[in-house]
Amino acid sequence: MAEIGLEDWFAEGVDPHQSLIAGLQAVHTKLSIRQVFIKKLMHKFFSTKASSGDALTYIRLQLRCLDQTLANRMPMLSPTRPGAWFRPFQGRSLGPFPVELFQQPVLDRYQPSSVESVKGEIRTNFAGRQTGGRFISDAGSSLWGILLKLNRSLEEICVLDAPFSGLRMETLEAQLPKELCSPGVHVFLHNVSQTIGQCRGLLDRSYTYLWQHCQPFWSIQVKIKDQQAGGGGGARDRATTFSNGAILSAMDIKSLQFMDFETIPDKIQLKRRYLHLAQRLHPDRQGGNEESFKLLNASYGHLAAKVGKN
Repeated sequence: MAEIGLEDWFAEGVDPHQSLIAGLQAVHTKLSIRQVFIKKLMHKFFSTKASSGDALTYIRLQLRCLDQTLANRMPMLSPTRPGAWFRPFQGRSLGPFPVELFQQPVLDRYQPSSVESVKGEIRTNFAGRQTGGRFISDAGSSLWGILLKLNRSLEEICVLDAPFSGLRMETLEAQLPKELCSPGVHVFLHNVSQTIGQCRGLLDRSYTYLWQHCQPFWSIQVKIKDQQAGGGGGARDRATTFSNGAILSAMDIKSLQFMDFETIPDKIQLKRRYLHLAQRLHPDRQGGNEESFKLLNASYGHLAAKVGKN
């Protein structure tokens, strides 16, 4: 007869110090706990978004893509051109070497008067590893939204529920109940902990990088908010009326935002901006986009007609 080792899953079934039924019940309990544990792991790591079905790997790949996106796109943005911060990136790569990038705008659109509330919402959600609020959509429609959503998704993997409440995935290797211990489980949990640490590092780096690059833009928005609140500076009038006193329509505002104008341009400024954007958005150029080019022509034509009347 083979000796009963520590790894024998049926060892409790032949314990001479308890009855046959008690031994079988002990085996069943141990196997049930292990089965529940495996189901919990499968639930945590399964993802319909990832081709491998591995939610943790999916989060890591998304964070690497976000890291590349920020490194390539943020240095191109000017704090004095607000339209670019709220407009999707036109193209999927930059430069001669294709790089997969997120196309979402940096921020969901909001009014300059809400800038401090936007910053507070971002700080609170990132620290609490949550999403939701008035200004940053939890649908991931902006780069900030993507970052906060990935931060929340990683936290959802880390938090375990009953019957393992109080334990966290990244520290589970050291806290594992005795009945679940095995060399294979420890290797698995060690690898998971390492990956979670890598994801957390990417999240923190992206948050710091994005926050630092948004600060100059937010500072300008605070100045605009203060000017509007004080009713001075004339910027508000120029942003809401043409020189002939005509009030801007919704299409006027949309066209100005698309072409990155804070104020009403003159004919020369309008033409220069059109030529600059046309070179970037023309569908025959790398990174160009036919729909965006059509919008550019529509915006230019609309503003040219309005500016010509002044």
